[in-house]
Amino acid sequence: MIRENSPLLRMPTALIPQQLVLFDGIRHAAEISWLAFRRLDVNLTWLADATADDPERKDMMTAAYLDAWSLVDAVDRFRSLWKIIPRPDGAMPPPGTVTFQDISSDVRMVRNVTDHLATRIDYVVAKGSPTMGALTWVTFESTERTRFKTCAMTAGTARTGNWEVVNPVGQELVIGPSGRTAQIHIAAGEYRANLSKLIPEMEKRIKSLERDLEATFQNHNVGELQAGTDYLIVMDGMIEPVGK
Repeated sequence: MIRENSPLLRMPTALIPQQLVLFDGIRHAAEISWLAFRRLDVNLTWLADATADDPERKDMMTAAYLDAWSLVDAVDRFRSLWKIIPRPDGAMPPPGTVTFQDISSDVRMVRNVTDHLATRIDYVVAKGSPTMGALTWVTFESTERTRFKTCAMTAGTARTGNWEVVNPVGQELVIGPSGRTAQIHIAAGEYRANLSKLIPEMEKRIKSLERDLEATFQNHNVGELQAGTDYLIVMDGMIEPVGK
């Protein structure tokens, strides 16, 4: 999602610290969202193909939930930061414009159910919701996308509840990197969010931001001195054996 030579990876030193934190936060949210989505797509495709007695199935289910909730949190963080990013022309979106706030509102509601589980146990019970929510998706048997499996997965002790499965017929499909899995949804409480549709919406906004930043840096001649980014420090050490 973040291109290799993105201005988000080469912030000018002339920016104030608050701007650096804002743009770094947006970049990290986008990177985490894209990585979590790619892994989730692979895991759900694997689970759709797996047999009931496969010994790796439980770990793969856990991995899918790990990536799904990482994606939810990262999208919500992107949502909060994108709302406060200054527009180049200083203007507000025209009335009636569908914003990322609108598109991702279900993600915020789903997140609030599970991230605040300690205070919302009674609500989760009343709604018959699985403790960690329900994942639903569709996986096609091949890239020809004719025959498919519609799948649902819950984490936690089985209780009564209704989960809406995915019917891809007649839908505008958002196919994941595997080329086979689409329409990944997560549901918690009374809310349900389509995770698949959020990725292209985020990518569209990141590309727009990259273009705006490049133009701004060039127009104000602030791009020559760039700050370092993404450090990894590894230091060797040794502990002397006791008594020597």
